[in-house]
Amino acid sequence: MKIDTAGTAREYVAFILTGNGRQDIKILEAICEKYDHERVLAYPKLPAIGGKTGLAVIDSAVGIFEHIHGEIVVLLLIDKEHVKDIDTFEKELLVHGFRVLEKKPCSSGYCVMFIVSRGPKQGLIILAIQGKDKNLEENLSDLIYLRYREKVEPEKQALREWLRVQGRTSLKKLIEETNIETIEKAFPALTDALKFLVQRTRE
Repeated sequence: MKIDTAGTAREYVAFILTGNGRQDIKILEAICEKYDHERVLAYPKLPAIGGKTGLAVIDSAVGIFEHIHGEIVVLLLIDKEHVKDIDTFEKELLVHGFRVLEKKPCSSGYCVMFIVSRGPKQGLIILAIQGKDKNLEENLSDLIYLRYREKVEPEKQALREWLRVQGRTSLKKLIEETNIETIEKAFPALTDALKFLVQRTRE
């Protein structure tokens, strides 16, 4: 699965929005590429859609519902520090004018699907929460431990220092070299959502 940041693909499986901002899109790209090379996720660049962080990323979902015609599927990646629980997220959807028609877990139960409507439009929002307590860096720290049995603090600086000591160029490269089973253990919510999207388009 590829992430289209240029807006050149003709068909998308879903729009992908990350509350981390654009800086972590390369890591997400490396994980997405582990799944189905034909399908494409769109990373929006419209001013009204992109660039939001934390729960404000729901504003971007509003932008998609306002600007996009046809079937709407949105994958939202939000750090745990911004989402206390699923009820908190659902309340934010309501504040932003969405009606929740149905909610249920994805295939493995690590992500949650919301069938929603906003005005006359209906769509699917998939929430994948990153990190156990705070953020994506915790998933990256888990990945290093699972692969090398080395404990690295889940902080950007500590991860960069570990890469430097190991003589590695990037976390994206590390992910590319890691098998999918390990990736799924380190990033359960994101990979659960990606597997669901692949399966959904095959049905």
